[in-house]
Amino acid sequence: MDSSEIDAKYVNREEILADFQGCTGIDDLGEAIEWLEGADWNLLTAIQNAVPQHTQAQSDMLMCTSDSSEIRNGGVPISLSSDFSSIPSTSNQRTIQLKIHNNHSSFTYEAHESMTLQDLQTLVYSDSSIPPCSQHITGWEVEPTSDNPPLSKLVKSPFVNLFLINVNNGAEGVGSLYHLKIKAKDKNKEYHLKLPGSSTVYSVMDKVSVLTSIGIIHQDWDGWPPGKSDDSTLSQLPLDRPIHTLCVKASTAPLLPTTVSQSKSESRTSSKTSRRNMYIDLTESDSSPEDFEDAPETFTDEMFVEDSVTRRAEPLIPDNVEDETAASVHFNEGFSRRFGPNIPNFFFGSLEEAMKEAFSRPARERRMLGIYLHHDKSVLSNVFCTELLGSSEVLETFNNFFVLWGWDLTNEANRNMLLALVMSNLGAEAASAIRRMSMDQLPALMIFARTSYNSENLSTIFGNVGLTEFTGYLMHAVELYTSIQETEIREEDERVARDRIKTEQDQAFQQSLQADRAKEEAKKRQKELETLEEQRKKESEEEEERKRQEERAAVMASLPPEPADGLPDVITLRFRNPSGGTFVRKFLSSHSLQVIFDYLLTEGFRVQEYKIITSWPRNDISSRDPVTTLKQINLPPQETLILEER
Repeated sequence: MDSSEIDAKYVNREEILADFQGCTGIDDLGEAIEWLEGADWNLLTAIQNAVPQHTQAQSDMLMCTSDSSEIRNGGVPISLSSDFSSIPSTSNQRTIQLKIHNNHSSFTYEAHESMTLQDLQTLVYSDSSIPPCSQHITGWEVEPTSDNPPLSKLVKSPFVNLFLINVNNGAEGVGSLYHLKIKAKDKNKEYHLKLPGSSTVYSVMDKVSVLTSIGIIHQDWDGWPPGKSDDSTLSQLPLDRPIHTLCVKASTAPLLPTTVSQSKSESRTSSKTSRRNMYIDLTESDSSPEDFEDAPETFTDEMFVEDSVTRRAEPLIPDNVEDETAASVHFNEGFSRRFGPNIPNFFFGSLEEAMKEAFSRPARERRMLGIYLHHDKSVLSNVFCTELLGSSEVLETFNNFFVLWGWDLTNEANRNMLLALVMSNLGAEAASAIRRMSMDQLPALMIFARTSYNSENLSTIFGNVGLTEFTGYLMHAVELYTSIQETEIREEDERVARDRIKTEQDQAFQQSLQADRAKEEAKKRQKELETLEEQRKKESEEEEERKRQEERAAVMASLPPEPADGLPDVITLRFRNPSGGTFVRKFLSSHSLQVIFDYLLTEGFRVQEYKIITSWPRNDISSRDPVTTLKQINLPPQETLILEER
């Protein structure tokens, strides 16, 4: 056998092994090779031998897949209710996907909402060998209130994780189960768990991480009694009976994207992880045909297995990763090791951060978001990553127009985590599109663009295309996005112009408002000044009037009395004020001018403000010496004196 025949046989067995694992879901490499060897590497025969007969004859109503190769019942005969079996596959009823976890295995069922709880227990019996009378299924969104309700009464979501408990496996029975009502604040949902008293707090947290996609280290709890620890059992805690309510939400504390070696979940799943990491990838080889010149004619199973295992890379995202950012780091590092160096620049970080990097920019700087979905069990993955994503033309297009973010869908837990992330960030339609993707369609590239504050899925390119088709699809997406971007730029420019005009108007209004306020303040200050001045004048006038009254009272006290009629040397003086009024007073000729001045003061006429003029000849006697007597100025017995303002 020459080297080319050896190489062809080697590659052919690799393809058969990959197809067999993809069809049967058997992850254990040794078990897969054992089935193929028993069928002489005939793929169809091996699949028929490996897959139980009852799973090949499933009705259109239900599809069941097992995630564990350790529990295989071999087909326990089951009997479904007549209502369930009579429903046609073309029914318009809602389909519910149920994933039931039991220890280290899980079973996935797709059933119509009219299916009853007892029907489900019968199906679980066929896969787990646990009789329905010993089964307790918990984790329902609505706790069952009867013995056999339809699934529509228990499940509102299209997908739900449940937990199977064998109530006869231990000393505790159903009556001693603890009923926990768990409120997930972030999802606005309730979950009901009924668990034995021997269950630990950590096991509750682990189950909640499956139900809510919130990793254990990210869970923020309310409602646990004081003093609890991860190892505390439910029976050791003072829980409310019959129902104890707990609340959980995702912690906002940032975590470093590193592997926590002391994590309990890592230690508990290390054996599973090590087994799952042993898968084959022989598409890249540095060997040449000359390397086989001395090769033996035949290959033993041990040689094939050992060489296959060593050449297979680790998964891009481990199945026990709990943090989105850590998963992104694992993906980028694994992708680079496996397919580098000619690979796209995947974004390091969460999906939300990648969306901000692509969309939260001015319209001219925005880019499309490309979500690359990888699956290790797809035979198209290697060619897609090396030949298509590694093309220089494709890489240039990615660098110019895209923010790329990658995820590995190989493990079911990682697939569920991605569905939750896409649901919360891109909406139910995008999550539904991913949920509908089969492994045969993967890998895939989903292209999203920002349009009018929404994220629109422009295109999805599946892995079964060549480089020319892939490049054409990319350029078509670029053309669509360019048209969208032009519209976004125009609308943004118009919005910026409107905002600028509005800002200018607001500034002008504020300036006018400030000017009006300044005027009002000035008027207010002027009014206050005028009020103060009026008050000062009033006080001054009042003070002046007070002084006048005091002066008048003092003068009146010292003013000589008016002489009586008939006395000698009496002079009668008539005073005419500026307004034309007159008043009369008698004086003695021996009185001085000061007596006249004092009298006029009592009448309100101060000499400092008024002149005293004789009628004839006109003479201002107020300018004379006040001690001068009336006789000395030769006033006649009767005289009129005129008062004039100075």
